[in-house]
Amino acid sequence: MENNPFRYQPSQPKPRFEKIKKTVSIVAAAGLIAGCGDAKKFGSDEVYDSGTKSEQEPKGDYLLMFENYPGLKPYKDYLEKISFVTNKEGHETGLHLVLDVLENTYDADIGNVEEEFRLKERLAGVPVQHQVLIIRIVHALWVEKHQVVPWSLKDYSLEETAALLYDPYLAAENQVAVPKPSSQDAIYSSTPMEVYPEVQLELDASYKLYALAKKMASPNKNQILINSIRWIKSNNTHTYTDQDGTVWDWDRYSDGRPDSEKKFHLGTGFDIFIPRNLDRYFDERIGGCHEPVIVLAGLLRSLNIPAYNINYEGHGMTHIPGSHTYVHGDHMALMPATPSSLLLVDNTACKQGISSGDSMMVNVLNQKIDAAFPGEETIYFKGIHVLRKNDTLLLSLFNDKVSPIIFETIKSEAPQYSVNVEQGGVTGHPVKIKSLNELSGPSDDPWK
Repeated sequence: MENNPFRYQPSQPKPRFEKIKKTVSIVAAAGLIAGCGDAKKFGSDEVYDSGTKSEQEPKGDYLLMFENYPGLKPYKDYLEKISFVTNKEGHETGLHLVLDVLENTYDADIGNVEEEFRLKERLAGVPVQHQVLIIRIVHALWVEKHQVVPWSLKDYSLEETAALLYDPYLAAENQVAVPKPSSQDAIYSSTPMEVYPEVQLELDASYKLYALAKKMASPNKNQILINSIRWIKSNNTHTYTDQDGTVWDWDRYSDGRPDSEKKFHLGTGFDIFIPRNLDRYFDERIGGCHEPVIVLAGLLRSLNIPAYNINYEGHGMTHIPGSHTYVHGDHMALMPATPSSLLLVDNTACKQGISSGDSMMVNVLNQKIDAAFPGEETIYFKGIHVLRKNDTLLLSLFNDKVSPIIFETIKSEAPQYSVNVEQGGVTGHPVKIKSLNELSGPSDDPWK
């Protein structure tokens, strides 16, 4: 497999964000290698300048962050107004709980299983809806304190911080007046937030994706976004029925539960078995448009990149305010070979899709694909899907000749399948499904 400078190599030491100089040549090279020609970039200040953020500017302890960072000040007020009966201090405020977890419990590097045990023990008695907000705050401040990434919460506005931490479950229940993300990029008059039927998945995505997110590493936010989209769309699939009649759908998540435990899913319009947690989704890799956006927003948030999910007519979409773009969950679930940068749709194109009744943004995406590959048979992008075969994933390839540019694009967008040309057709190899814990291992390569 080709050596990709923007991809974690397991033979290298544990991935870290290296300080690099802010030069035009590096930024230009990143854009060319990423193939993000039409994707709107984050600001140039998103590339780590070795002279601006380092040990020379300590970011202070956690309480000082609440007090001094503009985007965090309102959260300190909100947390002080929340109180819980917990198993450690009895009655305590949300702020006390957050600071205690940060100073005595939380360590995103220790592994998902141990971290989950420690958090459950410490947060016992706290309603799960509140846990989402608390853990998102805890993780964001931990990443900031340990300088995992070269950008800082200190530089985020209230709107950017809200996009990073927003908890739609509390907002939906009017339990706490948490700040809301800006409506600057709203794609229609009242853009509702995504409220998934099972809050546990959002809770898990608030901290369990950190190890995998680091393997999307780059000193540039836009490249992390592209890497994350590429990994999700080439490793997950939409529900479907196989040619041999095998049904790969929501019943995979029944886990022995009776039908009475099914929940209504707005995306399907009927009751289905919802994955009990994020681990089960990673075990199966089957869903609709809502699960991929939970993973995408979770990966970005894990590295303190603001992102949140909205619901458009039953469809899940991730909004990335830093690039003023959206990613449709169905595009990630159905288009594994399409260039990842093309899945970034700006709000103008989204509005065009909405006005034409194209809720899946199919025409919007097709137009982008055709424009990026004039004269090419882009149907090959649109006809390739990720399939399940026992405990493996594979690509639905074809027995036709394709142009070199189409072949190379497919190969680069799904490198783990070792796509090749044999006897005039395109072939690939199945890839074993790895659990979330396996993917989180320090020596695991998520692209194999």
